[in-house]
Amino acid sequence: MPTVLLLRAPQLRAAASALGSRSTRHATMPLRAKILNPAFLVSNQAQMASTVAATIPTELPTDDPDDVLFNSLYGLRTIELNRPKKLNSLNGSMARKIAPRLREWQKSDLANVIVIKGRSDRPASSNDATPKRLLPKAFCAGGDVAAVVKHLLDENNPKGKDQAKSFFALEYQLDHLIATYTKPYIAFMDGITMGGGAGLSVHAPFRIATERTVFAMPETGIGFFPDVGASFFLNRLVDGKVGMYLAMTGESLKGVDVFYAGLATHYIHSSSLPDLESRLAELRFNDYDNLEERCKIIDSTIEEFHTGLPHDRPLHSSSSYNSSFPSSPQILSGDLRTTLDRIFSYTSLTKIISALESESWSNHEDNNSSSSSSSPSTGIDISNNSQQPENAAAISQWARQTLETLNSRSPTSVRVALRQMILGKKWSLSETFQREFLIATRFLEHPDFKEGVGRKLLDKPPSLPTWSSIPEDVEQEKEYINGFFRLGGTNDNNNRGRIKEQPGQGSGAGEGRLELWNPTDYNEPRFIEWIGLPTETQVREFIENPPREVFTMRSKLRRAKKEMLKNGMFTPRIVEDELSSAVVEEGGESMADGVEDVDGEDYANSKKNLMNRERRRERKERKDLEGGASGMEKGMEDVKNILTKEKIVEFFVRQRNGKIGVREKVEEILERKTRSGGGGADGASEEGEVEGEGERKGRGQLEWID
Repeated sequence: MPTVLLLRAPQLRAAASALGSRSTRHATMPLRAKILNPAFLVSNQAQMASTVAATIPTELPTDDPDDVLFNSLYGLRTIELNRPKKLNSLNGSMARKIAPRLREWQKSDLANVIVIKGRSDRPASSNDATPKRLLPKAFCAGGDVAAVVKHLLDENNPKGKDQAKSFFALEYQLDHLIATYTKPYIAFMDGITMGGGAGLSVHAPFRIATERTVFAMPETGIGFFPDVGASFFLNRLVDGKVGMYLAMTGESLKGVDVFYAGLATHYIHSSSLPDLESRLAELRFNDYDNLEERCKIIDSTIEEFHTGLPHDRPLHSSSSYNSSFPSSPQILSGDLRTTLDRIFSYTSLTKIISALESESWSNHEDNNSSSSSSSPSTGIDISNNSQQPENAAAISQWARQTLETLNSRSPTSVRVALRQMILGKKWSLSETFQREFLIATRFLEHPDFKEGVGRKLLDKPPSLPTWSSIPEDVEQEKEYINGFFRLGGTNDNNNRGRIKEQPGQGSGAGEGRLELWNPTDYNEPRFIEWIGLPTETQVREFIENPPREVFTMRSKLRRAKKEMLKNGMFTPRIVEDELSSAVVEEGGESMADGVEDVDGEDYANSKKNLMNRERRRERKERKDLEGGASGMEKGMEDVKNILTKEKIVEFFVRQRNGKIGVREKVEEILERKTRSGGGGADGASEEGEVEGEGERKGRGQLEWID
């Protein structure tokens, strides 16, 4: 065999030499030269021309180089908004810096966690322990709509409208990129977080509120509409009709209320943010950890910095009114929350106004008086058959303030926001941004947007806007509002179809489909099942449609104890004690009947009898559950025996790993719904006039657990 190899070796060397002579030019090219060869670069660029990365804009020469600051510390990457004199309002220059950096970090194995925060030029107080630390007064006060309107009002700028459209397209594309980002993204909502600032933060999986957080979507006050994905997050993150209330009125939530409402996932004191930032930089992940596993590590890390919830602003679970906050009533709980849900469940602005007028002028001092009444201005009956709440005076004051607020907003914007929130319940994340981009292009042509921004933001001092009128005819008004939602070139008043891309129209051009940088789409916010506080919808779904394991809880207990016997880990007496204690906890009959306290040769027989008995019970329960109505009735009877208020609370506390605020939130939901007798908005008006009433038909009123 070695002889054969020696004979073939010269032939192989000759063949290799001949091959090398024919391809000397390629063989001598170093690998680095091949990678940097222009031919390879052109090929790669052509291949990526149609990819998402190619559409992300780059920084322009005229952009401010310092309006966004970036920093790296170990695995932490920070984005610091640096326009403190403008309250860190977002402009195109900032978006063109943030987007490419996010894409760069997304591809880097060294970047583990992204944090976005705001900067302030306000010096620290004299008694601050770290006087050199800057105290932010704003995370981001919104998009720079003042600059947008300046473009629109500039008669010497023929491209002003296109520039305005390009800004909104860029802003929405950035927000969608954040919402679908594949690495942990944390927003420090420390300070004013409004409008465009909500787009940079609320779409993040982690949103940290502090005692200085002020959240609002104030667009109806400037002749615009709640955008940056508000149709999505106000419908899904916020309980009840609070999202509708915030969208229409533009009212703000402060401090811990942002956390209670679900807009923030965590609440910590602002003084803990620097330490938290340092701790996040030290985190290390396994290469094989997916996004959810990494987010769970971050969630537990943030929880380490909780110092408790403020005692001066509790989530009230009673009807008592907190007189310490007369200008900021607790709209998230109690009778005031029940009233808010009932009023803002109407799909007609006329009905909402009538209900508010009734609440504002009714004689709430006599709680025994009848609550049946009609609006003084319209005469529409908006009576509520429930008893008068104990804090009726506070509700009356809130109703008057809400009426004044709605009357001061743009009539067009308020009606568009109402319609937007109703339709937005069915929009996915991507469709939300695409449709909101179309609505934004309509508002750029509407006089209220220029009037509102000009009067409130450009005029010094600010003045009251003069809003355009609404058609008096009901059908004309409906057609007028539908015009903001109608797809280009279609007659779709219901807006149920998908937006179709029109040739030659991209982001910021015409009214075509907004081109997003990431094809990922969602119907629900990511990780909402375990990050943040439970929502009212989640509690309702748990009670109305318990998981299958709740129906078969006793069977699962039996199977678990059966495995203990099967593995021979316990004596029959221990098994009997285990089974008995488990059943006593669930209020059922003993599952250990017949287990004798025996040892030795009788052990095998007793174990076999118990296992056979459990198999028969398991088969019977499975047959009952699959047997239709009788099985479901038995299942619901078991649920009523198993589920109590305390056990519902404990379920969500365990699900959230003991997160601070979970117990208070679930207890408030259960108590409020029990006191109000069910679904809050049920029975608020005639058939078809309350949002979601058709879906509730046939289901019956929700029976909350006693």
